Amino acid sequence: MAAVLLSFSCNDYLNLSQHPAVIAAAMEATARYGVGAGASRLVTGNHPLYGALESRARRAKRQRSMLRIRLRLTSPNAGIIPALAGPDDLILTDELSHACIHAGAKLSGAAVHRYRHADVADAEALMAAHRAGKRRALIATDGVFSMDGNLAPLAALGETRAALRCLAPVR
Repeated sequence: MAAVLLSFSCNDYLNLSQHPAVIAAAMEATARYGVGAGASRLVTGNHPLYGALESRARRAKRQRSMLRIRLRLTSPNAGIIPALAGPDDLILTDELSHACIHAGAKLSGAAVHRYRHADVADAEALMAAHRAGKRRALIATDGVFSMDGNLAPLAALGETRAALRCLAPVR
């Protein structure tokens, strides 16, 4: 009998690559669109899947329009966090968040504080201690922590975000 092994060195945290629905969707997409990595809009122009994704996200968020931006693993670093915060702002990050979140927070020029992992009370205490005089505040976190596989307390962070009137980008 073969041993059951777990891989902790890949990006397939939830083992979705083996899920029958994911495999079926991949086979259908391959038959329809072919294989290959393709390229970004910048390089090769628009692709029908980009528009379909943006349309679905737009409807889910009840918005008039939506533009998908993908900057590889650096998306929170190079695009999202520095676009949301600057030198007059405050950013709180979970201490175990991906390095790109911490790098994006630092790149923004905002005051940055790390709260204890998944500790909403610590985030609230840090917000209370450092929020005064800041134009905007963010609580940035991973949704799923890649090294441990545990989930962020998003519902509780959402309540905190609403109560403290701050933004909460999730990677």
